[in-house]
Amino acid sequence: MIIGNFTDTDPALQGGYLDRLIATAIELPTQPSSPTLSLTIPETCCDCLGVFGGGSEDYQNDKSTFFYRRSQATDTITLKLKKDGDEVATITDNTYGTLYDFGTWTSDIQKNYKIFIIDWDDVYTAFGNGVYLINAEYSVIGSTFDIASQEFKLQEYSDYRADGTVSFAWTQNGRIRNSEFDYTGLDITQYIRLDGKFGGWEPALEKDEIIYSNYERKQVQDEIVNSYSFQSKLVDSYISKLLINDMMLADSINVTDFNLYNHRKDYINFQLRQDEVSIEEFPSSDKAVLDLKFTDKVKNHLKQQ
Repeated sequence: MIIGNFTDTDPALQGGYLDRLIATAIELPTQPSSPTLSLTIPETCCDCLGVFGGGSEDYQNDKSTFFYRRSQATDTITLKLKKDGDEVATITDNTYGTLYDFGTWTSDIQKNYKIFIIDWDDVYTAFGNGVYLINAEYSVIGSTFDIASQEFKLQEYSDYRADGTVSFAWTQNGRIRNSEFDYTGLDITQYIRLDGKFGGWEPALEKDEIIYSNYERKQVQDEIVNSYSFQSKLVDSYISKLLINDMMLADSINVTDFNLYNHRKDYINFQLRQDEVSIEEFPSSDKAVLDLKFTDKVKNHLKQQ
């Protein structure tokens, strides 16, 4: 092996420049965060979502919950209520529902939440029937843009109009890992009215007993275990994912059935515990039918000796 040493007659300068910029990624919203929807009432002729106000009982009137999130403290989100395309109110307080503004919660993540629960009965009282939406005006790092919610067709409640619908109200208090919102400690109720029917009452008798040597059977404890089902009409993937991935994981669920010919008439703010989920898809449609199973929230249909 031959080794040679040569002098570098034009060496490179030992110098340079290194810098580092630390920045926070900003996620711009692409659509309004509205976990709450209501299906179109069958008699409507547009793609609006049907909601009711003007009912004599609280459970007859609808609410809808909207979640918004800012990326940093300097962002602003202004909510405007529009009727038939015209602005009728700016949401700054609880006049038309319940507003949880930025800073309502103190955790690093939740302090950036803005949540509005619109009370359609309040809107009906103030502005009457019409097609409504909530327009969110964003200002993010110097850029401004608007994002509108889906449209809602607000009508006065009647038993006839509500026939064939079911409303659910559920409360989350925990963390769903794949959700963009952390519900821990929020205790926010979400609402939805769907076309379908709740019922399918199936009571079952469970017996605990003693059999004596003379073959006499002695009761120890008997319990009625009730099961119920909700069968929807055709729903799109947004609603099916909302119910399966959010509502069926809720801490508490209440249901009210508005079907005039339901066997039981006590399904009003009826407390449930979720049990099973199934979905039926169709090869010629992009919609599906949900079959959700429930049982009693409180298991007190029992007798003990």
